[in-house]
Amino acid sequence: MATRIRPYEQRDRDAVRTICFETGYLGDPVAPSFGDFACWADMLTAYYTEREPESSFVVDVDGKVVGYLLGTLDARKVPAAEMIAIRHGLLRLLPLRPGTSGFYWRSLYDTVRDAISAPAPQMHPDLALYPGHAHFSVLPEARSLPVAPGLFRTFFKYARERGCPGLHGEVFIENERALALNKALGYEIAGSPWPAVGIRARDGGRLHVQLLVRRL
Repeated sequence: MATRIRPYEQRDRDAVRTICFETGYLGDPVAPSFGDFACWADMLTAYYTEREPESSFVVDVDGKVVGYLLGTLDARKVPAAEMIAIRHGLLRLLPLRPGTSGFYWRSLYDTVRDAISAPAPQMHPDLALYPGHAHFSVLPEARSLPVAPGLFRTFFKYARERGCPGLHGEVFIENERALALNKALGYEIAGSPWPAVGIRARDGGRLHVQLLVRRL
């Protein structure tokens, strides 16, 4: 089995979008929580594959893309996922469709409830120190391969050589595997977690987002 980490190419776009959808919920398929492929893939991959493809890398096993790291050297250029979701929602009536309506109405409910109850404030990185960002995922079949450290080291080197001083990222604290991986890669916890909007744990409870930062 030939495994290699290589720069993203345009021919990888469909595979990357599929992996994003198939692993979008704590490493599992996101369809039970959000059932629209195009909107979800656009929220999490479109900027990186269309606007800054040179900052992304994939894991290729015998010619098949099984994982990716989508990166940017300046997250200020990346459109907010919420705005992409709103655009899809308005243009394609997703708040009225089975498979997506629950997410949109929960998002509205969470936003209003959080504004009233004043939960932990959402943390924002110091973008002068940590402007870079990376989004990583692999298919279940590739999780036994030691590809995650290699993907991140490749991106760290790429970003450092281009003068990026540091990186930030977010992870669900309920995703213990992802949190442990980021800590092992040198990321540090910044501030306190805050409740995610719209998405839910399998038991119906809120998930929580944690900001991480890493100097290069």
